[in-house]
Amino acid sequence: MRSKKDPEQLEPIKRFSLKAHHKKLALFMVALFVLIFGSVMISRHLTTVDAAGADDFVTTWRVEASDPKITINTGYMHTGNPDPSTDADYNYTIYWGDGSSETVNDKSPRTHTYASAGDYQVRIEGTLAHFSACYNWNPCLDDDLDNTKKLVSVDQWGTNQWKDMSGMFAWAENMVGNYTDAPDTSQVHDMEFLFAHADSFNSPVNFDTSNVTTMTGMFSGARSFNQPINFNTSSVTNMGAFLHNAVNFDQPINLDTSSVVDMTMMFAKAHSLSHPIILDTSSATDMAGMFYDKRVFNQTLHLSDTSHVTNMSNMFAGSYFNGLALLTSQ
Repeated sequence: MRSKKDPEQLEPIKRFSLKAHHKKLALFMVALFVLIFGSVMISRHLTTVDAAGADDFVTTWRVEASDPKITINTGYMHTGNPDPSTDADYNYTIYWGDGSSETVNDKSPRTHTYASAGDYQVRIEGTLAHFSACYNWNPCLDDDLDNTKKLVSVDQWGTNQWKDMSGMFAWAENMVGNYTDAPDTSQVHDMEFLFAHADSFNSPVNFDTSNVTTMTGMFSGARSFNQPINFNTSSVTNMGAFLHNAVNFDQPINLDTSSVVDMTMMFAKAHSLSHPIILDTSSATDMAGMFYDKRVFNQTLHLSDTSHVTNMSNMFAGSYFNGLALLTSQ
């Protein structure tokens, strides 16, 4: 015959059961809170992203509590290279990523201060001729340099027709490319220092360069960059320091350099480059330091016509050349 449990013996069991029930209820509430809070946060993120139309230029910036402001530079200052744009080239709205926005009708910089630290996706809707993270980008100093470090990604190029890309991402050492589209560069003539010292950048550069005349320092100091370069460079006259100090670049060189006059430091310190270099140098006049500190290079080097070159100083200084060099004079 089954004996009945003493009520005092049952009490601990009841207390244990009650505690287990409370524990399950607490875990359920925590899980529900996480689910709801997480959904809200994701919803907010998606709302920001979804708000960007396909035409918008979209970037992401990271600010700290100690310096929660960013500056969007459109016009620029660079000694010896005056800004060709006018106020008429700018008519756009900036959505700062925190619910605020402003409309701009001139080329003066715009600064925004955030209420708290974090990552903010900034989108620009409308027309602008030029953009840069650093206003005075050669060299980029002090507050300008701090601003460039806050730019962490280019998320979308949009459909804006750029007119000038000089110094656009110069010194933006934390910037990566998360875009899947390509910019409209059909009207661009100047790509000088476009990605100079953008140390983290290593994304495709499928750009229309048919009207570009200047590529000076375009990837200079872009230490992570190693993407194919399939540019139409038939109009380019200046490629000085084009891949200077692009230490990880190792892609075939297929460039029309028939119009290039300045090749100064063009491949200097491009330590990893290990492909044949065959260039039309019929217009070149300056090759100073062209392969300076290239280190080891054991591929074919063919420079088609050096008859107009007046400066070859330090052309191979610091390089250990062990390939076939053909420098012809016609």
